[in-house]
Amino acid sequence: MEPKGESISGRKIAAFIMGGIFVVIFLALIFTNSSSPSNSNTQGTSTTTTISGNQNSNSQNQTPPPQVVQNNNSQSGNSSQITATDIAPYLTGVMEVICSRMNANGVEQVNDTGSGSLWRFPNGTYNVVTNEHVITGNDSCGLFNTNIGVYSLDLSNVRTWNSMADEAVIPIVLPTGNTKNLTPIDQLNYSISSLRYCPASMPQDSPVIVVGYPAFSSMMGIYNPENMTKNEITTNGTISGYDSSPKNDGLPDSNYYISATIDSGNSGGVAFSKNADGLCLLGIPTWITLTGNFTNEGIVQNIHNVTYSQ
Repeated sequence: MEPKGESISGRKIAAFIMGGIFVVIFLALIFTNSSSPSNSNTQGTSTTTTISGNQNSNSQNQTPPPQVVQNNNSQSGNSSQITATDIAPYLTGVMEVICSRMNANGVEQVNDTGSGSLWRFPNGTYNVVTNEHVITGNDSCGLFNTNIGVYSLDLSNVRTWNSMADEAVIPIVLPTGNTKNLTPIDQLNYSISSLRYCPASMPQDSPVIVVGYPAFSSMMGIYNPENMTKNEITTNGTISGYDSSPKNDGLPDSNYYISATIDSGNSGGVAFSKNADGLCLLGIPTWITLTGNFTNEGIVQNIHNVTYSQ
């Protein structure tokens, strides 16, 4: 019986020893784990700091993607599209300007054509605003629109807002003869004269629509030059760049190069643009012949230049 008791007692002692070993191992594991998170956190903090630093650096130096720039421009109105609804109220406020002079045989012939916008001034006068070069050197000029009729312009009373720019302000008068079917002058569309001006310096890529009577819209001009009829045409594009040369002549602002197609005949018409505040009057187109008669490179005289006075 004694050997059996000794065996049980030895087992208890062995179990006690093993239990102690397990306790020591367990405590060692706890100590190791309590130290490891500190190292892990240090490494994690370093990694996080590095990533965060890279992100901050990139956000400061990286050029925004195109869509971000477009969205920003959209909010400021620079990339807003001009719609047909926007310009519809103003289309009949632009008419063709046709000027004639006597030839050597005393016969009056069409000499210059262009476009003009209708303006009603606070003093109660009704005028067309066009380019000065359209009317210069002619004996008579008139306004024409297929759906509205023909009106005369008083060349004896040509005025200007600014003698340094290519523009002329001319009173509209009734032609001699039968005017029974003509719309009264005071009932023509003068809405352009009340449209707000665009800011003095519109951003590049701002939308542009030009309204006028370009040469490429001629009907029957080849077959019957004496009875040339043009259509009102709208062309669209953007502001391509700036012509700062007017400042050399004492004008306050740059004119605009535009991508919208213009041609001889667009001179004196209207160019619209649009920003966050809506449609606005950009200026008066003129043209520079570079390649031929059609689709010439052109500029728009800044509305702040043509209405500028010292």
